[in-house]
Amino acid sequence: MPGVLPDTASVSREGRLSIGGCDVVELADNFGTPLIVFDRATFENRALAFASELGPEHVFYAGKAFCCVAVCELLKELGLGLDVCTGGELATAIAAEFPLD
Repeated sequence: MPGVLPDTASVSREGRLSIGGCDVVELADNFGTPLIVFDRATFENRALAFASELGPEHVFYAGKAFCCVAVCELLKELGLGLDVCTGGELATAIAAEFPLD
């Protein structure tokens, strides 16, 4: 299912879905469900595709989609912008030392 599953998705020899080299059944067993599995490679690939077309100064991630310190740090690393709408999103950006300008 190219374009639907994360870029690193594969099926193991046992017929189980793996994302980023992690067996999702094992993840569910360890952390419970529902579970969000964030694939950094897919995020970076999509973000950099937008940045290459529009310029990184014109690409902003909507914090409403999924805002956590790790995502804010990744955006900072990629040189992309962050749109925050709530005090919680702003607090998360500050905790990640995201540039507030």
